Formats: sequence, structure tokens, C-alpha cells
Amino acid sequence: MKFLSHRAYIRIMKYHIILVYYSVCSLTQLEELNLSFNQELTTLPERVGDLKSLRKLDVSRCNI
Repeated sequence: MKFLSHRAYIRIMKYHIILVYYSVCSLTQLEELNLSFNQELTTLPERVGDLKSLRKLDVSRCNI
């Protein structure tokens, strides 16, 4: 079986989110997670560091 390579991005900016669910850590193809400008966000799931494909994590203007 041949798999296509693809890039996965999540950009949730300026939505006033307060938490990121642990299920985001199961997105093994995730390359970019942009959560910037969510000032009520104070923590991330510990397993975010296990995302091997993650190249960019933007939490600027968050309270992490």
C-alpha cells in the first residue's frame, strides 16, 4: 500500500481558547500548531513534545 505524503497544519489564532485537548497529540503528521493570541491559554498537553513531525509551535501572546 502506498501512502501519500501530506502536510498538516492547525491554526487557531485569536479564538480565546482556554485548553488544547490531548487528542491533538495523536495527530502524527502535524507539522505546525499555531495557537498564537489566545491569551487565556495557560498550558499545553505534555505529549505535544512527542509529536515527531511538528516543526513549528507558535504560542506567542499566550500565557504559557
